[in-house]
Amino acid sequence: MKKFKNAENGVSKLFAAQILELIASVLLVIGFAFAVVMTAVQGADLSSGATLAAKGIIGITAIVSIFAAFVLFIVGFIINIVGVSQASKDDEAFRIALYGVIAGIVFAILGSIFVNISPMVSNLMQTLGTVADIFVLIYVIQGVRNLAVKLGNTQMDVKGDKLLKLILAVIILELIANIIATIYSGSVNQVALSVGMTISGVFAITAAVLQVVEYIMYLSYLAKAKKMLA
Repeated sequence: MKKFKNAENGVSKLFAAQILELIASVLLVIGFAFAVVMTAVQGADLSSGATLAAKGIIGITAIVSIFAAFVLFIVGFIINIVGVSQASKDDEAFRIALYGVIAGIVFAILGSIFVNISPMVSNLMQTLGTVADIFVLIYVIQGVRNLAVKLGNTQMDVKGDKLLKLILAVIILELIANIIATIYSGSVNQVALSVGMTISGVFAITAAVLQVVEYIMYLSYLAKAKKMLA
């Protein structure tokens, strides 16, 4: 009998959820791209049947892609919750991650409620929701690390440690970018403002690149976790 059956099923679902979210993200980009094209060709000559047909295809593609992305995001989100819940039966770190998921849902609901009442509160809830997502990510990785230690898999423990350090680096870079942008945003000196925004942009771009690396490493880590627990 497998030692961590709940964690195996849970991590498998977490991996599937991430794949669905990746596909959804790609579809969303495609949808928005076609929507932009649709907007750009609005002024084109409507007398041509080919033009009308092209506009119809572009419009339908945009709508279908965005709708499909929305559905996949919801399905991925539900699978993610189920996965964390299952894995929490085998390790305390996953249970803490589950609390983060619940908190994220609460923040999302509050953010949508206050969007028209108080934009400031809504933005705060969105920020807290992002923090909750990072919290979940960290504790899912820690949960896998804990199981790796119990199974004597030192390599997975070390990989998890490196991934957590990368996440910390991304958070620090984003924080620095936001602080610099905040400091220079009120500057009346155009040169100082330009320099500040440029520096902030460099940090933000670096963080964005590292986020892509982080996402790929996280997917790879979950895939390896599945094999470890199988």
